[in-house]
Amino acid sequence: MGEEINEFKLQLERKYGVYVSITIQSSKSPTIPYISLEDLIKEINEVMFEEHPKKVLLCRLNKHRDISEGINSRLRIYDVAVYRHIYCHIARSIGYSYSSIGRTIGKDHATIINACKSIERSFKTNYCNSKDKYNLIKSRLISKYQPHEEE
Repeated sequence: MGEEINEFKLQLERKYGVYVSITIQSSKSPTIPYISLEDLIKEINEVMFEEHPKKVLLCRLNKHRDISEGINSRLRIYDVAVYRHIYCHIARSIGYSYSSIGRTIGKDHATIINACKSIERSFKTNYCNSKDKYNLIKSRLISKYQPHEEE
């Protein structure tokens, strides 16, 4: 299979002058299934509300903030923003455009690009347990939406 891929890449380079990078995902690491953006928002909000069941956060200024709108909230508290960024990252990874992602949460495409870059940086340090939150959401999405093979 590797030789076929290399031959394909070489043909594209010769014919069109285009250099192609092909990534093959291992079947050992299941990918997030394709779901609607509305379902993705619902699932991420559920996880956020499980962490904050009263739908209230205490911000840095020692004030209580209502988060009942979930990731659609206009709050800039990182405890909410991390879920919004995870949403953007997951939606982008399953194939949605920056603009379509932005429309669902009232943001423009540039904000979505920044959110994706920001969460990837947070994953490296696990800032605010971002990697743990992402892994929890990913595993839930896979278990809930992955088509099960019938025996």
